[in-house]
Formats: sequence, structure tokens, C-alpha cells
Amino acid sequence: MSRYYVRKGVHYGTADDMIDCIEELEAKLAKAVEAGVDIAASLNGAISLLERGGKKAAPSDKMFAQMLIDYSASLDRFRTTLAELTGGEKNGD
Repeated sequence: MSRYYVRKGVHYGTADDMIDCIEELEAKLAKAVEAGVDIAASLNGAISLLERGGKKAAPSDKMFAQMLIDYSASLDRFRTTLAELTGGEKNGD
């Protein structure tokens, strides 16, 4: 006799169905993490270039400063999220 699992009104099927679902979600998460790492690397490069004299990239000093603040905050948020998802420590590089 197969067991069916239901949680919060969502039907998960048998234990084998649940295992398949978990494996699929793990694969999707791994792909998302990989994409996030690529994005973070690009963002880190942009921050580095801007910090080394790319003020011409923005129409004003205030806008340039805000761009750096926003980019750095986004990169830090990704690093924190990546550490949480992977069980690792946050890496500043």
C-alpha cells in the first residue's frame, strides 16, 4: 500500500514522488546559485571599476555614490544569501 503525503493542502504523492520533487528542487537551487555567483562576480567587477575612477559613468557625484551604495548592498545581500543556502560562511571576496 502506497502512502500519500499532504501538507498545507498540497498533495505530494508517494515517498518516491517526494524524493523526486526534492531532487528536482535541489537541482533548480544549484542552478540558481550558479547563476547568482556569475551575477555577483560581474557586479563585483563593476563595483571595482567604478571605485577606481569611473565617475564619468554617472551624471553627478551624488548619483555615482548612490550607485556604489546600491551595487555594494546588492552584492552583500547575495553573499549573505549564498552563505545561508550553502551552509557556508559569508565570503567577502
